[in-house]
Amino acid sequence: MIPDDFEIDKGILELQGKLSLPNNFFKKLLEEDDWSFIIKLHALIEAACTDLLMFHFDEPGLKNIISRIELGNKSVGKLSFIKELDLLGENYRKYIFSLSEWRNKFVHNVQNCNALLTDAVNLMEKGALKKFAIDFSPYETTLQKFNNSKLGNLIDGSTNKQIDINNLIERAKSNPKFHIWLGAYNLLITIVDMQGYSNYLKRRKAVILLKDDSDD
Repeated sequence: MIPDDFEIDKGILELQGKLSLPNNFFKKLLEEDDWSFIIKLHALIEAACTDLLMFHFDEPGLKNIISRIELGNKSVGKLSFIKELDLLGENYRKYIFSLSEWRNKFVHNVQNCNALLTDAVNLMEKGALKKFAIDFSPYETTLQKFNNSKLGNLIDGSTNKQIDINNLIERAKSNPKFHIWLGAYNLLITIVDMQGYSNYLKRRKAVILLKDDSDD
């Protein structure tokens, strides 16, 4: 499905090491059956979100608490923390929420152990298929917003083709597993990169606190 010599992003490799996973864990997910693929991918992304929150709070004593918090709950889950802390954009949070919905469908019914993503996608109506394509394309949908803004002239022709909604729908329909995997690839890179943004937020907060103290 992907070339053997395809090199996974360094950030993802480092994340897998932190989580005590083999270097080829994420890449090998494409070789899993669809049921295992969804469940293992969800577990990886949940662990990555836990790692991001642990990095941001920098409180080791919270690990057991944060790790037990549900991932996709919009009110009290890890995603609600990530949203309020501004650690992931809307499109990336939408990916995680959508994956959580698929994971719940699979894990709560053992009969789904033989389910095929292609069968499920082929049964989707046009609107549902479009939503599936968009929800699992966080990188492309983020670029679409730029393309529709005054910065659209900065996006070249090949990228325009990549983010075209019809191309996303075709990719999602023809190979839904790869479509989900590719979205996860961009999501995981973003989660790793957000640790740098987390440092910026903490430094900015420290500066504000120092300024308030000096004003007093």
